[in-house]
Amino acid sequence: MTRAFATTILLAACSSDPGGMRLDGPPPPDAGPPSAVDLLFVIEDGDTTVQENIAMNLPVLIDALQHAPSGAPDLHMAFMTPEMGAGTFTTTVPGCSNPDWGAFIDIPRVATDPACQSNRLNAGEHFFKDGVSRNYSGDLATAAGCIAQVGWSQCPFHHQFAALRMALGDPDHGIYAPDGNAGFLRPNARLAIIFTAQDDDCSAPDDTLLFDPSQNSLSDPLGPLGRFRCAEFGITCDGLTATNGRLPRVATGPLQNCRSNDAYATVDPQHSLIPLPVFIDYLHRISPDFVLAVIGAPIEPFAVVVDPQNGFPAMEHSCSSSNGIFANPAVRAHQVVESLGAHALFTSICQDSYTDAFGHIGNLILTP
Repeated sequence: MTRAFATTILLAACSSDPGGMRLDGPPPPDAGPPSAVDLLFVIEDGDTTVQENIAMNLPVLIDALQHAPSGAPDLHMAFMTPEMGAGTFTTTVPGCSNPDWGAFIDIPRVATDPACQSNRLNAGEHFFKDGVSRNYSGDLATAAGCIAQVGWSQCPFHHQFAALRMALGDPDHGIYAPDGNAGFLRPNARLAIIFTAQDDDCSAPDDTLLFDPSQNSLSDPLGPLGRFRCAEFGITCDGLTATNGRLPRVATGPLQNCRSNDAYATVDPQHSLIPLPVFIDYLHRISPDFVLAVIGAPIEPFAVVVDPQNGFPAMEHSCSSSNGIFANPAVRAHQVVESLGAHALFTSICQDSYTDAFGHIGNLILTP
């Protein structure tokens, strides 16, 4: 896929995120859109402030697509969450017993705006179509904004990349998309994926034992039950040599050159995350023409802190915003973005408004 710009863009973030500067200048002017776009949002079901920010600024992105200088692309647009449960313990880990398994969301979950009643998908539809055909009533941005507010699940483990793979299917590896997702992905359309997440990817195998709730103390092999397990067993940094490079359960850092601990999967596959090359390969196989945008937390500072109340370890937030958004370093997500070069961009989730972020994402989608 030919691109007019040659490097991944790391957009400027909020003032509390000094590490969120652009790597190589702003994106180029819009040079014309593709003829068809399959746009998929993977939205973490967490902070409702983030979701409201997405809904409020969706018109920026949709307007960019609908009024592209060379004509609006034929659009498919879908929304989903990264909820894939807790492996073998999905039914027993609090908050994780009702995952979405990659299914698209087709009705508002928490939005209370009365406009959601008249601006919505037609009955029986699971994703938006706008262009050659139209399957919704009212205004697209309003209807999409109602569905983008996906609510709060309480499950601490978010499998962004594994959920994406489930949503679109990977038949070569025995993974089949939910029935309602059929027809979304088209062979001649540009696939555009947007992740929004306050926590890093925690994609683990379906039969993982990593989330065993019977272990919940510092002395247990898996440590306290919580999202720190995703970091401890999924990330390594320079200078970490004990326990195959795992993060310590004591206050440590800032640590440097942190990255996905993919090698750990060869040592302890039952308690490790899925190595990132699996998903990078998948993106290239699922579509010959794709782009990825991640709205997540900067990867630095990266440090472990300890809860003074219970002594449990946690990740130090790497950014925060004035409207109350805070987030943990998105090391795995950022690493995938870096590997894709001009196919991808990364911007901070800790922004009071995603207006600029959606403007840049629109530019990425429309660039030949």
